[in-house]
Amino acid sequence: EPSTTPHDIYDKWVEAYGNTLNSFFPVTDTDIGRIGTLVCYEGSFPETARALAMNGAEIIYRCSYAEPWVGRGAWEIQNRARALDNTCYVVAPNLGPCVIGAPTAPPIDLPGGKSMLINYKGEIIASHEGGTNAYTSGVIDIGALRHYRQQAGIGSWLKEIKSEIYSLIYQKPVYEKNLLHDSPDQLHADRHAAQRR
Repeated sequence: EPSTTPHDIYDKWVEAYGNTLNSFFPVTDTDIGRIGTLVCYEGSFPETARALAMNGAEIIYRCSYAEPWVGRGAWEIQNRARALDNTCYVVAPNLGPCVIGAPTAPPIDLPGGKSMLINYKGEIIASHEGGTNAYTSGVIDIGALRHYRQQAGIGSWLKEIKSEIYSLIYQKPVYEKNLLHDSPDQLHADRHAAQRR
């Protein structure tokens, strides 16, 4: 997000919470499966969903994304890819119309709707296309997911990750950590300067 993240205060975060996968990408055990969360912009990065999956997520809850990316298709592409790449379900409710300004103002379809539920093969199993207040529902079969992860040859991708080779991609920092460690009030100025570099 264009706001402070653990990466921006990395040393302080590690001191407080540790330097493990669970410190940055927590997954919760529930009666319906292991759930991790992506918030809005985080779903734009394959690494965030992969980290949740590598930490055991079977269901990734990704909440909200805004226009124009919903209408242009990025929301659907990203959600389907995150499910397929990580052999997990993605539950992706998006917002309906929002009231901006006075309570009597007409609602604006800022988020674009298109809530969806995607299975571990990247298939949309339920969706609501309109940007209206509504719901969508479908079956999340964790037993089938676990069986597929264990039995599938091609298609259960997590077991084939060549992590040693892929780690070379990230040896050189792209966006420096601890950018806001000493100057949280300089959030936007520091972030934009680093991104331009």
